[in-house]
Amino acid sequence: MKSKDLVKKVTSRQTLRKIDAFDAVAELKLQILEHKPTPQYMRRDIQMSSLLIRPQVGDVFTLNMGNDQFIDALWSILKIDEFVGDTVRKLPRKDVELFYKLSNHVRQTYQDTLNRVDMRLPHLKEKGTVQPIAIEIFRSATRSSRRIH
Repeated sequence: MKSKDLVKKVTSRQTLRKIDAFDAVAELKLQILEHKPTPQYMRRDIQMSSLLIRPQVGDVFTLNMGNDQFIDALWSILKIDEFVGDTVRKLPRKDVELFYKLSNHVRQTYQDTLNRVDMRLPHLKEKGTVQPIAIEIFRSATRSSRRIH
């Protein structure tokens, strides 16, 4: 076997190597979370993802659903969930549980951001009005044309 063919064979083996949980989380951070699109693109992406918002407590119409911090955190959680769903099938069984733990840790960071962001409309911020609000965000079972505003 020529040395050139041997190099190709070794290189192809390295590229076929299965990724592990740490590689997958590093890829998640590098490809998705460190290279985010514009807020306008994120809004469009969220609108197309068939998310529904259900108020649990308070008046949802007092919220600024276009808040950039809210949009960034929500988009990041969506992308993490998509990435986890796509990646878990590529991992060896022994790495799946660790991958879930690591990716949940990253996801929790954005979940905490959603819980802390001040989403009151500007005129309510000026008045100092504070009302407790709880919302549930979930994916619709079917694709719909509902939008988040």
